[in-house]
Amino acid sequence: MSKRHNYREILLRKEQAGEDELVDDILANPEGENGLLFQRVKPINENDLKRHYIEACLLASSNYTEIGRILDINVELIEFYSKIYYITDDMDRLDKLQMANVRNKEESTLKLWGLTEGLSFLAWRLGKRTDVTPPLEGLKQLFDTCLFKAKEAFFNSSESKAAQESTKWVKLSMDVARLLKAWSTDGNEAQKELEIRVKEVIATFPSVDAFKDLFEDVKSKAADVDVPIQSDEETPD
Repeated sequence: MSKRHNYREILLRKEQAGEDELVDDILANPEGENGLLFQRVKPINENDLKRHYIEACLLASSNYTEIGRILDINVELIEFYSKIYYITDDMDRLDKLQMANVRNKEESTLKLWGLTEGLSFLAWRLGKRTDVTPPLEGLKQLFDTCLFKAKEAFFNSSESKAAQESTKWVKLSMDVARLLKAWSTDGNEAQKELEIRVKEVIATFPSVDAFKDLFEDVKSKAADVDVPIQSDEETPD
């Protein structure tokens, strides 16, 4: 990382020209396009809540369009904010991790979660609809988190808070593992049980999978037939 993430902000604050083309344009033309954009992003930076979320998003992704959708902020402002206050394009993973390590604990936690879990987590925090598809994948991610949390505890001092919570994470990982097993196997077991019960009534019943194929075939053929639908008024007494 050759320059500070906010070097343009520092130059603007000092009104120091001759160092950066964008800064020079803002200083020389405060009512120009870039000058007006700067006037719009400055209040965002001065608002702690907005600043925390927009910077957490920028640590998570450089997709300005998606960030704008999540935050309900104009995409142009997101990109311009990044150029002035939070340049992350040339950062590696460790640079971003260092950026998330700030004094404000809530801000640091939000940025760390954004970096590790991505935009979907931040969207969920803001009440946006997020779907983990398929649900089994969500369970796998939860299991990974619990398992690594449990392992992390083993590397801490026995007197540390993380070590004291190791039992909790081990238990959670085991609980999620049982859920994963049930989700993966119970579906097939339930299908086999259903087939046995149906065959007790219909001896020629092939299998649930064969029945599904037959149903899809009938539905496909039915879709090709134009059947007029009678209204209630046309129904004979």
